[in-house]
Amino acid sequence: MQTPATSLVPDLDRLLESAATAHGHMCPGVVLGTRMASLGMGLLGLEPGRAHQGLNVVVETARCATDAIQATTACSIGRHTLKLHEFGKMAATFAIQGREDAFRVLVLESSRGEADRRHPEIEGRRERQLAAYHEMEDDALFGVVRVRLLERLEAPNKAPRTKAVCSWCSETFEESWGVRLGETTVCASCGGSGYCRPIGEPLTP
Repeated sequence: MQTPATSLVPDLDRLLESAATAHGHMCPGVVLGTRMASLGMGLLGLEPGRAHQGLNVVVETARCATDAIQATTACSIGRHTLKLHEFGKMAATFAIQGREDAFRVLVLESSRGEADRRHPEIEGRRERQLAAYHEMEDDALFGVVRVRLLERLEAPNKAPRTKAVCSWCSETFEESWGVRLGETTVCASCGGSGYCRPIGEPLTP
C-alpha cells in the first residue's frame, strides 16, 4: 500500500469547525474524516472545503467520519456524489468523473497507538486522539492506494429514474433497483433485500 508524502492541512481549524457543525459535535472521527477528505481532494488537485464539479466519494462506514467527509467535500447522497458501501472500514475513495484512477484513503490502525504515545500526559483516550489527530502527519494517519472504480459514476441528479410497480406489494420503485424474478421484476424489499416487514394491516393516516 502506498502512503502519501507528509503534509499538514492548511486551514484545518476552519474545516473542522464546519465538520463539527454538520455532525453535531467535535470528536476524533470528525477530525479523521476532515483530514481524510482533505488528503483525498488534495491528491486529485482539489481545494478542500469547496464544491467541485465531478467530485465523487465512496465511503465505507456510516460513522462520524462520513459526516465530516460530506462537509469537507460538499458531496451528498441526494446529488449522487456521495455513496455508502457499509464495510465497517474507516476508509473512503475519492474520484472525479471522466478520470479512470481514484484514490482510496484508509485510516491506519496504528494511529490509535501513536496518539497514546504522542500525548501520554493527556488523560482519556478520546482527548489524546483529538489532540494527536489534529497534528499528526498524513503518513502517520493514513494509507493511500490508487484504485479504479468498478461502478459507473453518475452525474448529479441525472441518474436514470425509470419507475416500475412491484407485482407483489404494488409499491412504486426505481426500476434500476429492482430484482428480476422469472418473468417479472419486484422491488428490492420483496426480492429479499428488505430491512423490515409488516406486522399488521396498513395504518390509516
